[in-house]
Amino acid sequence: MTCPLTLTHSTTRGGFVFNMGGSDKRKQSLYFPEEMLKEIQDEATRQDRSLSWIVQKAWKISRKEIMKYPSVNEFPGEEDERGATE
Repeated sequence: MTCPLTLTHSTTRGGFVFNMGGSDKRKQSLYFPEEMLKEIQDEATRQDRSLSWIVQKAWKISRKEIMKYPSVNEFPGEEDERGATE
């Protein structure tokens, strides 16, 4: 099952937000820094693909590597690095 995404600019996050649509009232937002989103858009244009296709392929390629990362609950006392700039 796929859910449609709506792209909106987020001034509070300093980037853009993908808002998941659909008939379900729950929403999920994916936050991308402006420069990263520009890179994704440029690659989508280069490949003549949608942003969704690029992000889905990126996830499939990187999934196994990302799953090697420890959970934030695996190291008690460690700070949560979610949202840290890479």
